Amino acid sequence: MSTKNNLQDALKNAFENHEVPLKEAQWERLEGVLLSNKPKRILFPFMFTFFLVCITAGLTYFLTLNYGMKSQESISESRNPSPSSPSLPDQNTNTSNSASNETTLLLNKSNLKNSKVAFSNPGLFTKVINSSIDKITKVINSVTLDSDKNETELEKDIPNTNEETEAPILFSEESIEPIQETIQEKEIDLVFNANDSANDKNDDNPLLMPYKPFSKFVLSLSAGYSNMNHKITEIENNQNLHKDSRMLFDQSNQNPNIFFINFGIDYNLFPGLNIGLNSGIQYLQINNPVNIKYKLNEIPLRDQDKIVGYIPLPDDQIKELNSNTTNTTTYINVPLRFNYTLPINIKNEVLLTGGANFSTIVSAKGKTIDVNDGEVKSLEKSRYNKLSTGFLGGVQYSHNLKNAWWLGTEAQWLSNKMNFVTGSGRINSKFQGYRVNLIIKYKL
Repeated sequence: MSTKNNLQDALKNAFENHEVPLKEAQWERLEGVLLSNKPKRILFPFMFTFFLVCITAGLTYFLTLNYGMKSQESISESRNPSPSSPSLPDQNTNTSNSASNETTLLLNKSNLKNSKVAFSNPGLFTKVINSSIDKITKVINSVTLDSDKNETELEKDIPNTNEETEAPILFSEESIEPIQETIQEKEIDLVFNANDSANDKNDDNPLLMPYKPFSKFVLSLSAGYSNMNHKITEIENNQNLHKDSRMLFDQSNQNPNIFFINFGIDYNLFPGLNIGLNSGIQYLQINNPVNIKYKLNEIPLRDQDKIVGYIPLPDDQIKELNSNTTNTTTYINVPLRFNYTLPINIKNEVLLTGGANFSTIVSAKGKTIDVNDGEVKSLEKSRYNKLSTGFLGGVQYSHNLKNAWWLGTEAQWLSNKMNFVTGSGRINSKFQGYRVNLIIKYKL
């Protein structure tokens, strides 16, 4: 092991300071490696790209400018042939109004540039001519949209370009002002003509029409579905009535079928505030199906017209009171309510209504069980109060069908006081519920 280490140390010491010359090929390889490590010139690609963009932009501008001038001169020559060239037929010269107007505009510009003009104030003349060309451009563009109406006016305003003049045109401040005023007047006329034509088109579209004032009077006819019921609020002289009077009244007024039709009229009180008054007349019919089998097995024990107790009846004296019929009561209602209109647009509106409802009974048909007298009696309108009042409110939505006709739907809440006389007492109730009706209106 030591022998090997001694040999390595001897070789190391022998070749430690020994230098071997490199060959020429090795020097060239080393030089190539060193040159390849030099820093790259980053600025050169950017400079090359910048000059390339500048050259491209300059060529594009130069070619575009020359091509535009040549095309303008070719259009001018086609519109203004030389005197030696033969004239074209009329049918070839009849082009569309928009193409003729654009060609005339280009011709006016070329004539203004190529004319020999003498003027007293060069700066003022240049300014006016440039503004005039811009204004004429706007005028012709607007006329192109409605060329059929303004064709004759345009031919009068634009001079004949087929005649070339060599005479100098003299301009001064006094002569330039009338030109500016004439151009402004023509622009105003064209603007009003365009607005009138736009308004004529908007008249056909009802959504773009202005909202018309509210009608003074509105006639309406409505009918629909109603869900109403009686709710007992008080029993007068309860001590004089049989204890089953309340129960029999409830069974006789369950699940009523209601039919109504209403003719109404609205009067606009304050047009500026959208507040109106609604009234009319309503026909109301209430049908109550009744199927009651009642056994009278107790009789009241009275003391000075007051019931102090009940005595049971023997089986052979028990009465059975039956009523299997439909009780029909008919009323005439007169609503009086205010309404507030919320216009959505010209075709749709919402009304908020609220007020009083006055009701009177017209007829009553059917049968009723009078437990206090112990018998079945005919139903008469005298058992009901002649006049009753209540509250009526709702929300109505209407849509314009055609002209003055409107169709809508309305949801109402109604509550009226009702009285029913039985025996020596009276049952007070509230006839209340909601209605959903379809309404058709005609605005005068």
